[in-house]
Amino acid sequence: MLDIYGFCQRWIKVGQIEIPPPTPSRLPPIAPFQGAAGVAFRVAPIRGRAFAGRPCAGDVIQGELSNCHLAAAVAAVAHFRPEALTLKACGRFYEATVFSAGRGRRILVDRELYHRPSGELIFGQNGLRQSTRPAWWPILEKAYATALGGYDVLDRGGSAYWALQMITGLPARHRFLALDYEQEHWRDLTRALATSSPTVATTPARAHRNSGIAEDHCYTVLSCREHRSRRWITLRNPWGEMTPPGVRRWRDGVFEMQWLSFVRHFSGLSFLEATVGKP
Repeated sequence: MLDIYGFCQRWIKVGQIEIPPPTPSRLPPIAPFQGAAGVAFRVAPIRGRAFAGRPCAGDVIQGELSNCHLAAAVAAVAHFRPEALTLKACGRFYEATVFSAGRGRRILVDRELYHRPSGELIFGQNGLRQSTRPAWWPILEKAYATALGGYDVLDRGGSAYWALQMITGLPARHRFLALDYEQEHWRDLTRALATSSPTVATTPARAHRNSGIAEDHCYTVLSCREHRSRRWITLRNPWGEMTPPGVRRWRDGVFEMQWLSFVRHFSGLSFLEATVGKP
């Protein structure tokens, strides 16, 4: 049990974190989350089925961690290559494969996750606005946290191409966007999506004012199209909400925007290396 204190002229105990049970022997236990002092936590098994049919991007909702790179990448893999999401039931545990330098590592985790006293999950979500999703994403997120050394590591952020490599075991590449090269960027994007490459779009640290685009954030690329000489790209915010104004939008944070506007507001694209040409 880890005590949490807040400071207001003096240290006051405000809650506790109960560390989830360790994984089986010879596997590293998950480290406790040290952030968000002043918030009470409890540990309980996540409810619901791990899978409800084929995984999809809409199953992934980012929680309180600064890990949009991972959430957007997992959603992209679920959208284009769901078979690459390795999460198998092994008794009361789940087995995931986490890749490092192309080598897979077997990780076992259970369904015990951090919850708020209200019952909501702290980290990866499986519910938003009264809608319930399968439990595979929060469980898989726990496996990645276990492999890396704890939720604190995920909370430090990271790159989308690194997350794609960790999930699939395949080399990935990041391309910086520039208006002068938008034709080449479009070529790379269409080639990647045509080969079912999971693709993630990133934004700069400073977004354009009133754009509605989150700064220093990752979005899942779902599709692109060309219609009447105009190009469009469909994206999804892993928050499951918050879309820019003036765009065509759907539920779960999905929206479509014009290609040139995308190149102006976004800073890069990450996809699997084999699907794009040399720079």
